[in-house]
Amino acid sequence: MSMIIAAMPAYNEEGTIAKVVLGAKKHVDKVVVVDDGSEDMTAEIAEALGAMVVRHKENRGYGAAIRTCFETANNFFSKEKTLTKREDV
Repeated sequence: MSMIIAAMPAYNEEGTIAKVVLGAKKHVDKVVVVDDGSEDMTAEIAEALGAMVVRHKENRGYGAAIRTCFETANNFFSKEKTLTKREDV
């Protein structure tokens, strides 16, 4: 059985992360949020809504966050289908 994962980078997105996580949860099996060194409540909100959160201790940039999205999905979810959502658009 396949697992579909939505993996998204986020940086200081406390105002929008709840809507994005809840929306994604309607269409996928697991939501992964890579918090790229946010200084707000982005990670805590995403976790409270059931997302798996991976944190960068400091902001490493969009490319590094996307790389972490794919690495996390591959490492924890056996290389199943991975969807991405760019949070800062």
